[in-house]
Amino acid sequence: MIKKLKGGINSCLTTERTRLARTTLLFIQELSTCLGDGFDQLADIFFPTIIKLTTRANKVYVSSASQTLKICIENSGASSTIPLFLEQLKNPSKTARIASVEALVLILSNNTPQDLEQFVDLIENAISTAVVDSSVEVRDLARQVFEQYRVSFEQRTEKFWV
Repeated sequence: MIKKLKGGINSCLTTERTRLARTTLLFIQELSTCLGDGFDQLADIFFPTIIKLTTRANKVYVSSASQTLKICIENSGASSTIPLFLEQLKNPSKTARIASVEALVLILSNNTPQDLEQFVDLIENAISTAVVDSSVEVRDLARQVFEQYRVSFEQRTEKFWV
């Protein structure tokens, strides 16, 4: 049923009306709370639009969108969205890159190594990309991603020292 409402929900997210967009973000947060791991399927539908909100100049949108991403990942794990966040590391918007690396930290900390195994090459690419980012904040967060990666995939960390 929610998939049928995708267009309306995404259009509410992209509106210039801050109250409507924030209410929609709160709805998505509650949806992730109720669905738990089941929200992972819906994350692919809503996260691209939410990430676009992190590129806006309005700080209310940026902070609300970032908070929604964090809550949804904490509730569902959302490991299937790793490719989306890796793609955002090339975004010219510093706030989108920060939100993406923060999301990767949470994804790594809220999933088991078995859940992440299929994405390990993408995670390694994300770390390699983020550690050389122009933003100090992104580089600092990349270190956190690496620490989480090291805990989950200790046997593969030698790759970064070569």
